[in-house]
Amino acid sequence: MLNPFKKFSRKKPDRRQVTNRRKPVWLEWLLRHRYKGEERRANRRRVNLIDRRLKRKILGLFKKQVLEGLIGLTVSPDGYGVARIVWRGEGEAPVLKNCFFVSSASGSDSTERLALGQTLKTYEMSHGRFAGMLFPGQYTMFPAEAPQVARAELATAMRWRIKDRLDYSAQEAVVDVFDLPQKRSPGQPEMIYVVAARENVVKDCFGLFHMNHLTLVAIDILELALRNLTAMVPDDAEGIGLLYMGRSDGLVQVTRGGVMYLSRHMDYGVDQLLESLAGRADAGETELAASPVVDAIVLEIQRTLDYYESHFSQSPVSSVHIAPLPVLFHGLNTVLADKLGMRLKDLPLHKILEIEAKVDDIDLARCLPAIGVALRREGTG
Repeated sequence: MLNPFKKFSRKKPDRRQVTNRRKPVWLEWLLRHRYKGEERRANRRRVNLIDRRLKRKILGLFKKQVLEGLIGLTVSPDGYGVARIVWRGEGEAPVLKNCFFVSSASGSDSTERLALGQTLKTYEMSHGRFAGMLFPGQYTMFPAEAPQVARAELATAMRWRIKDRLDYSAQEAVVDVFDLPQKRSPGQPEMIYVVAARENVVKDCFGLFHMNHLTLVAIDILELALRNLTAMVPDDAEGIGLLYMGRSDGLVQVTRGGVMYLSRHMDYGVDQLLESLAGRADAGETELAASPVVDAIVLEIQRTLDYYESHFSQSPVSSVHIAPLPVLFHGLNTVLADKLGMRLKDLPLHKILEIEAKVDDIDLARCLPAIGVALRREGTG
């Protein structure tokens, strides 16, 4: 008889004999979604990778890229000269990529300096590497005996040695040095060129770049900027002279093998020459020959060449080159050559540079110091 109080039960099958046993639900779900989960994770990794790459590209659009080459930026009383030089392979002429002159009534007016910054942005040059320059009158340069100290300490040591030659305190002076070529006899001290400028002059030069958020890498001087140009002329291997004339002053210098031997400053330039010709740039050779300014220029060239030959025991220079002038004087080269008794040449900018910039001859002359600064190479003085 069946016991109604006894729980219904049945005998459980032997699991070892069951071959088609159904898997638990949780195991079936895990097996079903395992591969989908791995696929989802792989897809997520791909999406994240694409997002990172896309983000880098977007950020790269806004990140400032350093402009190729070096930009020379010079400040003169009549405006700003800007030139960008890009060096190519060894043996190839450097390329003048940009060159323009921004006229100015005052080189120290902050409004004009900010306007210059806007001009550089227009030319997409504001994120380049810049080199500035000081003109004669903003510094003094003279030869001096080098002290017996390490090369890296020369500038610091010379600051106190030249204090009697400065018309301001040595503490206000920014001093640098570069080599003066000489034939030294035993016991003869080494001579160097010393360049000294007031600290506030250097700060004012730096201020132009700081105001416009420009990257300044060096501040040069006119003599070395022009040296960078003459060093590229083939005649420089045998020594060449250079006549440079700005608006109100100029200089005559001699270089050989890329080294500046001698430089003499002149207190007259294009404006004084124009004044001696009654404002006529198209004056004839007879009027040019009678100009006292032309006679003074000839005298400076002769003195410079004579001192170079006698003091440095060098053979005569192979030629004298005339740097481009911001005003064209017809027949000036012929008159100077006749008075000097030697041949004069124009500085061959179109041969030593590959000029890609659209610039006329007048602005090319105005920007000559900026071009020379832009030709500066790392490690040069």
